[in-house]
Amino acid sequence: MRIDENLIQEIRNSADIVEVISNYIPLIRKGKAVTAVCPFHDDHSPSLSISSDKQIYKCFVCNNGGNVFTFVKNFESISFQEAVVKVAKIIGKDITFEYSTKEVKDLPFQARYDALEEMIKFTQFNLNTVDGKIASEYLKKRKLDDSIIDTFQIGYNGLNNQVYHYLKAKGYPDSVLVESDIVRINEYGVKDVFEHRILFPIHDVYGLPIGFTARALDSSQSKYINTKETEIYKKGDVIYNYHRAKTMAKKEDKVYLLEGVIDVIAMYKAGYHNAVCSLGTSLTTNQLKEIKRLSNHLVFFYDGDEAGLNATYKAAMLAKEKGFHISVIDNDTQLDPDEILHQYSIDKLKKIIRKEIPWIQFLMKYLKTHLNLENYSDKKMFTQRIQHEIQQLDDDYDRQNFAQQLYVLTGYQANSYPLTKKSTKIKRMIEDESNIDNGIILAEYEIINQLLISKKASLIFKEQLGFLVNQEANLIAMLILDYYRTHNEIQLNEFIDVMVEDSLRNLVLKISMLDFLPQVFNEIKLLGSIKRIKIELLKEKERKIKEQIALIDNLESQRVLIEELSNLQLERRRLIDENKNEQ
Repeated sequence: MRIDENLIQEIRNSADIVEVISNYIPLIRKGKAVTAVCPFHDDHSPSLSISSDKQIYKCFVCNNGGNVFTFVKNFESISFQEAVVKVAKIIGKDITFEYSTKEVKDLPFQARYDALEEMIKFTQFNLNTVDGKIASEYLKKRKLDDSIIDTFQIGYNGLNNQVYHYLKAKGYPDSVLVESDIVRINEYGVKDVFEHRILFPIHDVYGLPIGFTARALDSSQSKYINTKETEIYKKGDVIYNYHRAKTMAKKEDKVYLLEGVIDVIAMYKAGYHNAVCSLGTSLTTNQLKEIKRLSNHLVFFYDGDEAGLNATYKAAMLAKEKGFHISVIDNDTQLDPDEILHQYSIDKLKKIIRKEIPWIQFLMKYLKTHLNLENYSDKKMFTQRIQHEIQQLDDDYDRQNFAQQLYVLTGYQANSYPLTKKSTKIKRMIEDESNIDNGIILAEYEIINQLLISKKASLIFKEQLGFLVNQEANLIAMLILDYYRTHNEIQLNEFIDVMVEDSLRNLVLKISMLDFLPQVFNEIKLLGSIKRIKIELLKEKERKIKEQIALIDNLESQRVLIEELSNLQLERRRLIDENKNEQ
């Protein structure tokens, strides 16, 4: 089933691309300009430009671009029709559509999601029974009140395969329970995976239950165990509390990254609702990709012991490679956040959280403990590393401040100037486009820009020139002329769906986002661009005639060609003079 074209157009016209994209990635707003770190390549600076006026986006590095549907389609790797449904939901418009791809793929897992959801409800209920008394008393000792228990859906599973019997009574087959790692079956029979444990449910980024981390109540058992790898629980993808943290993370434009579930809950109790953790596993690029959807500012708050500092360094280095702005909580207590909360107080935890330091400051402290600054080689290594970090800082004060700190530590007078200007800045990248070609290419860009703005431009173009030299530019011009046969104006976010070829769509988006081109119809500019193309074409004809003259021995034939050449040169000079007078 396809969605009606009129409905697609209605959704396209109702959706604001800036607001829709802000649901997926953090945006940087400066006046009317809206930019973002591009999610479609390994971007380290804001290369994605979004136009609210034109309702399009474009990355000037990887060339990904399009309208609101294109962004959602590419970001979620779904079909166009599914993207329309997603956008409709974001803007509050429910439409019916039979999914043909992603939903079908997820159907085999629906029973697993349902079984896990039933298990969560059962273990929450079980926590408040006589069987769950030992668990509830433990949670009270940990100062977890009913509000926290309900928020994080904490539960308890008792002895004697209680979850298995409950879910079997609800009609779930053994295969679903085994595939979800709820139970395990061997030659000795069936066994609940999380028996006599406090359960903390784990969800995916969309809020679907995918597993558990479970705390033992018996000291003879492993303290914490997690769901093993399943088709819906991938350790390298899991981010605990992501679905609850995302709203506040986007609002604050900051994500706190911790090591464990209890640490995340401690942060929540302290009023920080934008904290997540990677469940004790090493941070992965997949997890960072998901976190980047929420914010580009990542704050590490790992344990304050040596192992925690080493883990912070390793994880932060990976995050820095992926273009994150990194901060670190200066945790000098040797404790984790939960231990700080219970050995001291919430106020003490809040005070430590406020001790947020920039990455370079953490790096200096970390390297000082791992290098001997009395040793020449170590001091040189330290100096080179910190100098490199200083040169990457954008802020003048930061560069001078840390250059001074480096001088105090090493006696080395660091260069506090940035290594290079940010050539990847959007404005610079756009300005560089004006240097592509002073002849045909730039003139064709200007003509296409005018054609997109006004139907009147298309009439002038047809009368004065009628074609473009570059093949792709000419195809775009022809598509525009054809479009105007049934439309009086071009809505760019709608028109780009007409173009099947990505290369044509990308060129239109590129031209549309060049801010040195006029944003309104300018007949003088259009005629000037047409004349410049005519001048370049005349120059090419002159070149070919000169080649012919050199190859011909017949004087009469040479005379005819020379006369033709003279006429072309006169026409070219006339056009050049006209252009000069009109400028």
